[in-house]
Amino acid sequence: MMEFPLLLKYKSLRRGNVRMYMIGGFTPAFELSGKNDVESNTSNLSVKKTNLTMDAGIGFDFYFPLFKFSQEIRFSRGLTDVLGSDPSAFRDPIKRLNSNMIAVYFIFQ
Repeated sequence: MMEFPLLLKYKSLRRGNVRMYMIGGFTPAFELSGKNDVESNTSNLSVKKTNLTMDAGIGFDFYFPLFKFSQEIRFSRGLTDVLGSDPSAFRDPIKRLNSNMIAVYFIFQ
């Protein structure tokens, strides 16, 4: 998947060597691997090649003499239905298929 996050970051005032921030926005994603094309004969459930998620998270910046270290936890909720339209016995009981993710980021700058 190739993702292009469009995020806004709101930072608090720096207190000593720590700063808190909130982050939010949208992330469109596109499948580039062709995995569905290769496995179409063996797979019983198809998914779409595009996805759109809404992201929100919080984090802390820690300032050191030579670098900045950031910790962040981000929640992503899929907005689009990624369930494909190919009929199968596995697709019939599923009404909607979304991607949901909780990610932890450690960033060194």
